[in-house]
Amino acid sequence: MQPGKSYDRLSNETMRRWVADDMASVRGTVGVDFGAGKLLNRPLFHVQRYIAVDFNEEALATGRRAYPEAETAVGDVRTFRPGAPIDVALCLLVFENKYFAAEETVSAVAHIVGQIAKNGAFYFNYGPKNLPYETQTDALLHKAFRTVRKQRYGRLHIPLPFGTRALSRLCRLVPGLLVPANPARHRIYYACEGRVAGG
Repeated sequence: MQPGKSYDRLSNETMRRWVADDMASVRGTVGVDFGAGKLLNRPLFHVQRYIAVDFNEEALATGRRAYPEAETAVGDVRTFRPGAPIDVALCLLVFENKYFAAEETVSAVAHIVGQIAKNGAFYFNYGPKNLPYETQTDALLHKAFRTVRKQRYGRLHIPLPFGTRALSRLCRLVPGLLVPANPARHRIYYACEGRVAGG
């Protein structure tokens, strides 16, 4: 994210820090940020070609002012194709969005996975409404990637007026702090690496 920018919900900011840690050493030619909005996650990508995809043309235009080298496309995560294999795909806070139809979860994940290059990576998260599709998603991902890591979180999914960054450092060190007692309130962060050819 841009310096000084953070998510206002503690659970989301902690998840973003997990993503930043995972993507820090990932390199590639093409990176696609699905649901990119204002391109706040642009600094997480270490790629030659960064493509930001979102429904919101105004948000993309705002992000392009901060990152003029970025390619932007008004599109849908369920259908967008960059025209080249994706080395790194990111899709944060999209599947849990109220505008996303939960029953399209697995097909949307499969669509993105199908475009990822051999040895490529895919990082994304789920919200409670996507949990009924967790088993199907897991089966798809384990077939397609050498490594699939899941981190449950969701407690403290509340806006905080200040202190989000400092508290998220603590939560990142002790991930169990963010796991809700009620499984129906879980969110899941997926880190999928090492795309297998034909998987």
